Amino acid sequence: GQQLLLRLARGMRAAGVDARVACPPSGRLWVALADAGVPRVAIPAGRSVRTAWVLGAADADVVVVHTSHALTCALGWAGPLVGYRWVDFPVSGGLKYRRPDAWCAVSVTVQRILLDAGCRSVRVVAGGADPLPLVAAAPDGPMVLAVGARVPHKGHDILAAAATLLPGVDI
Repeated sequence: GQQLLLRLARGMRAAGVDARVACPPSGRLWVALADAGVPRVAIPAGRSVRTAWVLGAADADVVVVHTSHALTCALGWAGPLVGYRWVDFPVSGGLKYRRPDAWCAVSVTVQRILLDAGCRSVRVVAGGADPLPLVAAAPDGPMVLAVGARVPHKGHDILAAAATLLPGVDI
């Protein structure tokens, strides 16, 4: 999530958007943002009532939150609030998910989860990641890397079954 947030912030800055990222100053994201030239706003680590005050002092036109924790911290923000949801497990946390004025969902599945939870104005904005560099195939056959949670709805069992159809593949 932090890598995608960093990529999004870099892209927005490159497009001329005055984007800043609020995060605790004790972490790799803080350093990576500085290295990328993305302005940062220091907020307290953990849940803090000071976060809404810091966001208000940042003089932003809109606040975008990328995690459930960030949404909790931003509930006191009086301005427009947009949520971005990257994960596809059910929404928990009650009414706070109805506070944002709009939502970005990383997929149609996540959009459906948010709509079912009573969220409004949910648009799909597909995420992504910089592609991995190409590497030569293993000398004894293809190498397949599946990245994702090992939960039934991710379909790893389907990938494993399909891989057995390839010549020279051992699972």
